[in-house]
Amino acid sequence: MQVASVQVKSMQVKSMQVASMQVANEKQKGTSDKQRATSNQQPATSYKQPATRHALADSQGSALVLVLVMVTVITTIVGAVLMGTLLQLRLIVKEKHRLQAFYLAEAGIYKAIWHLSGNGGKDIFWRPENTGVEIFDHQMAAVTVQQWGGFLQVTSTANVHRAGKSIRVLLGEQPPAPFRQAVFVGCVDYPLVVTGRNRIVGDVTVGPEGVKKGRIKGRDFEGDKLVDGKVIRQSRPQMPYFNPLMLETVFREYLDALENPSGEQVFGDRTFVDGEMPPLAEARNFYVHGDVQLNYSDANTTIHGPGMISSTGNIVVQNHTQITGYVELIAVGKIIVKDEARLENCVLFARQGIEVSGDGKIEGQLFSPSDIVLKERAALSYPSLVYCPGATRDQTWQGQISLQDQAAVRGTVILFPDKKHNDETHDATILSLGKNAKVVGAVYSRNYTNQQGTIYGTVVTGQFFLYESPTIYLNWLQDAVTDRAQLPEGFLLPIGFNERPRLEVLKWEELK
Repeated sequence: MQVASVQVKSMQVKSMQVASMQVANEKQKGTSDKQRATSNQQPATSYKQPATRHALADSQGSALVLVLVMVTVITTIVGAVLMGTLLQLRLIVKEKHRLQAFYLAEAGIYKAIWHLSGNGGKDIFWRPENTGVEIFDHQMAAVTVQQWGGFLQVTSTANVHRAGKSIRVLLGEQPPAPFRQAVFVGCVDYPLVVTGRNRIVGDVTVGPEGVKKGRIKGRDFEGDKLVDGKVIRQSRPQMPYFNPLMLETVFREYLDALENPSGEQVFGDRTFVDGEMPPLAEARNFYVHGDVQLNYSDANTTIHGPGMISSTGNIVVQNHTQITGYVELIAVGKIIVKDEARLENCVLFARQGIEVSGDGKIEGQLFSPSDIVLKERAALSYPSLVYCPGATRDQTWQGQISLQDQAAVRGTVILFPDKKHNDETHDATILSLGKNAKVVGAVYSRNYTNQQGTIYGTVVTGQFFLYESPTIYLNWLQDAVTDRAQLPEGFLLPIGFNERPRLEVLKWEELK
């Protein structure tokens, strides 16, 4: 029994050992399987891991490039915006300085007008010094004032930082009260007599006998009204105020220029044709001891000023000659403008008379102590001026203004002898306006006016003069037209018609 139990126990022990060995073997087998599985998986893992690293590196490189591109684009955009903003700011500042310079130059113009009008202890003959004119807060404008015929030319220049502005104006004068009428007659000895188809639109100032109608060679007054306006009677002879001092200054300056030559001088007659130009660019004053002819057939050829052409003989401007830009023509003899010559912004002075004929066109001023004649289709455009003070020659008083044929003047015509002459023939100092001639503006004759044509504006005269052979009619008008209502608004006179100047801008030019 004991042996059997021992065997049984021994068999149990062996079976337990076998079981434990099987368990151990199974564990070892499981461990080996896991190791084999792990060893089988390791090659796959070691194969995929490098590809993942490359992909990550590529994606990181692409992101860097994209970031750099975006930074570059943003930087470019921001830079462009900043540059645009800076440029805009510079333009704004530049425009601001330009406007400041403009307003400062403009203020210089109006400051000059204020002084020239008799303010600040100055008068019409004030000429500023080279130091300039103070505008406000020690800001200065360089202002120059010079006479241009019967008008004043004022130039004002101002600079603010690098911005500069220059303005040039031409000043005229507001018409006084008598020039708001159609007719003003200084003589009170006779009534104003009208006949034929004479027409007056506007107020009239005459002597105490007023206006009457009359008959010449069987012709009566044919109109409806003697005057389409008021008739103002004055008891004593008087003419509206006019001071010729400035215009006399023109004569003195030009006579002095003729007697004392300056600039480039040449001797002998000179003729300029296509391809040849007076040397005004090099010499502001071109003085010729002889006659001068300007004869250009090319209408595109233009003589540009400023400058002065002087002659001890005659000056003839003909064919298609064109002159512009503040040019002065002065002659000891005559000045003749004819054919299709064109003159703009010019002053003409001739001691022995001026004649404009053909289709000659002038925007300028004509001065002569002798006869001034406009005939055929000659035309002077606004703001032209014709001025004759007369002169004594060979112990005879001479000096007339005559508008003949279809001649026309837009501006002011003045006949102003230094004293009233009552020559027996009544033709010593006459301002005459032919039947087809026309003036749009003002006519001022200190002596006689022979009006047969049309005046759209005002006529001021000592008295009217009419000759129908063999009779002289004093203070008569026949077939003439005077219409104050047709005068354009804003019309200005030359300077000298107001005791205290009433200046206004006639022309305005911005030079730079």
